[in-house]
Amino acid sequence: MKLESLDEKAIHELAVVANVLKEFIDVMPPELSKTLLPRRGMDYHIELGLRVKPPARPPYRIPPSELRINIIVRNKATFMARIPEDIFYLEILPKLPYDSLFRFKFVCKNWLHFITQDPSFARQHLSYNGSPGFMQALPFGMDDEERWRMGQQVCGIQK
Repeated sequence: MKLESLDEKAIHELAVVANVLKEFIDVMPPELSKTLLPRRGMDYHIELGLRVKPPARPPYRIPPSELRINIIVRNKATFMARIPEDIFYLEILPKLPYDSLFRFKFVCKNWLHFITQDPSFARQHLSYNGSPGFMQALPFGMDDEERWRMGQQVCGIQK
């Protein structure tokens, strides 16, 4: 049974070689063998020497961009695996200062939703950090004079 399958395989390989030779007849020199070489095992051995240093360069080098992504993914996975989620959301995030919290809302959608949409988080953050002071949100596209007038109106300052 195995001999038949080997014969069919050899016939198929010979047909493939013949097709390649026909297709590239102008490239193949006439002295090139028209048959496949017989299959044979490879002889090799490893010599171990005393006090021999390994090669200075690794055999495969990952591009720096790919390496940076791998490190980020690995660090994120190990960091989040060490800290339980409820501790992180209820004990760590509320104690962060405003500027860090503002940056952290861009980390992932879960953090954005938790920081911006959860009213209990806002109350807890205010209790730890106190009032942020005066804050004013202004629309984009305003020039300096319009911003100044709006600031005067909000603060109750008159000329």
